[in-house]
Amino acid sequence: RYVAFSTAATNVLPGQPKHESDVFVRDRWTGRTELITAGGLPTTDDQSIRNADSPTLSRDGRYVAFASTRTDLAPGVKRGKINIYVTDRWTHTTRLVTTGTDGGGANNSSYSPTISADGNTVGFTSRAGNLLPGDPGDPAEAARSAADAAADPDAATPQLTGPRFYPYYVWKADTGQITGASLDDTGALRGVAYDARISPDGRFAVYGLPVFGGAAPGHNHGIRMDVYVHELATGKLTKANDGLPGTSTTRSSAGGVMTADDRWVYFGSDAENLVPGDTNDVSDVFRRDLWTGSVERVSVAQDGSQSTATSYSPRVDATGDTVVFNAEDGNLVPGDTNTVTDVFLRRL
Repeated sequence: RYVAFSTAATNVLPGQPKHESDVFVRDRWTGRTELITAGGLPTTDDQSIRNADSPTLSRDGRYVAFASTRTDLAPGVKRGKINIYVTDRWTHTTRLVTTGTDGGGANNSSYSPTISADGNTVGFTSRAGNLLPGDPGDPAEAARSAADAAADPDAATPQLTGPRFYPYYVWKADTGQITGASLDDTGALRGVAYDARISPDGRFAVYGLPVFGGAAPGHNHGIRMDVYVHELATGKLTKANDGLPGTSTTRSSAGGVMTADDRWVYFGSDAENLVPGDTNDVSDVFRRDLWTGSVERVSVAQDGSQSTATSYSPRVDATGDTVVFNAEDGNLVPGDTNTVTDVFLRRL
């Protein structure tokens, strides 16, 4: 029923305030569009040059989580930082998610919010160093990639040669508490890839952890990514891209998404050791059954033959029976002769 979106358009609603971009929600049944990021708290900062984007909705459309550089949406926000907010459309109230341990705003930017179906859990990635007690700031991954800079150590503005990774956090609306979610096997909070998210019910966090020096030569600056599923209440970790017994890989997996029943995690992977007979040497889409541990390759043709080109970015329905993904291949369905990337749907 509801669609949340961000736009820089200034004519969505009559008399809307001018900002770089705003978040709106459209009710498809009634045709009504609502401005979520109206703001209006007292501030000396120029709001016309601030933006709001990356909206995500709870199942009933009541709660909207989003990212914004605005400083008039909630008190205590630091100028120039991207913060995460949640707006309750029924009570017309907005809460700051990214609060520091001192009760003030986060001291650095946060990104990519996702909200649970009931609206109580929000996941996000953050560069801030004051979200947790004793937070040391940027994790080792950020420091390592920052140190891997230009060939000229005396350069005034050295260019990074590797990606940067920042931790993933979850916030609970009922307690206001933030916890670190992107843990590794030792229990350490680690930086993650850009595509981390929570499960639909907020019980799990799904994220990609970098393995430095674990990749094939020339692959992504020597960094391999593994997909982990973290059950937040128990601390249980599952590596979704665990290979066949007795095998190992130097290739990456990414883009994990979970079904609403918490059974399946879908992801894309270059790995060649997840299922028998994977010899196409390209990225495929897989799913792991978290109940049984079995792995299935999803991006195959109707006759079961493997793809000859890259498949990636899976998205799945609540039951896990229907998945859509991008693919550059022409052999997945008959008549695909356009030689460009298409979106495919498969029912399992």
